[in-house]
Amino acid sequence: MPIYKVPNYRKISGTKQPWLVKDWSGPQHNAPGEELHEKLAIEPGSKVLFFAGATGDWAHALSRTTEVHYTDASKEMAQFAKGRFGLRGIRSFRTVDAVQWPAKDRYDYVVSFEPYPLSSRLPLIAVRALAHAKGMRIVNPLAYDHYLDRLMWVYKARSSYKEKKITDRHGDEVKVSLWQLDSTPDARTAAQLDLKVIHALQRRGAITMNRLTKLLSRKGITSSKEELESSLRRIDLLARQMKREAPGHDLTSEVEIVA
Repeated sequence: MPIYKVPNYRKISGTKQPWLVKDWSGPQHNAPGEELHEKLAIEPGSKVLFFAGATGDWAHALSRTTEVHYTDASKEMAQFAKGRFGLRGIRSFRTVDAVQWPAKDRYDYVVSFEPYPLSSRLPLIAVRALAHAKGMRIVNPLAYDHYLDRLMWVYKARSSYKEKKITDRHGDEVKVSLWQLDSTPDARTAAQLDLKVIHALQRRGAITMNRLTKLLSRKGITSSKEELESSLRRIDLLARQMKREAPGHDLTSEVEIVA
């Protein structure tokens, strides 16, 4: 019987790596001194979730022309950023793990600057962005490589990697890298199903396809066997990408589909 890898939420929630406030004394690296929406290909006035917001400089710069909601896994860091900027532009500050940002709150875009501690979780965060937003923008993504592009191609999303020039707070022009991810109707449908399947498979080592179908139907989801098999293959690819980004620190588990 086939065995699939699946993101394991219990392992993920047990490996939070928030930055410590004591490690910061001022602005983020390359803190921007200009409006960012055009450079990030985001429409002005968009509602933005800024995750792994750290000291808040990039979130604050983007908030000049968009509705930005800041999050960070560290309560101390969120308080530190709020102390620097208050509500001068940024609409809200919350302590939220990037993998668990509330889907019930609709956002146009999901954005972050150098979310290095989240490299192993970035593929899952990207799928959440495909399901619940127009897309995602990551500035200087450590985890970007052709495997992520392959994963997004499987979801039929639009993915690109570009070099951009921004003006920093000193007025100097600096180069940054931008991973631009845009959802599509097909990507949104696939990602929404996959997130439900991932949730249904938590804490399971084996399950029948009939049982999985029943679990999903209780949530109002009706999918054919072929659709579920496609979902499981995408999830397996997603989980393997997560494992690849964190060698020796596996955030996945295996589930066997039995007869």
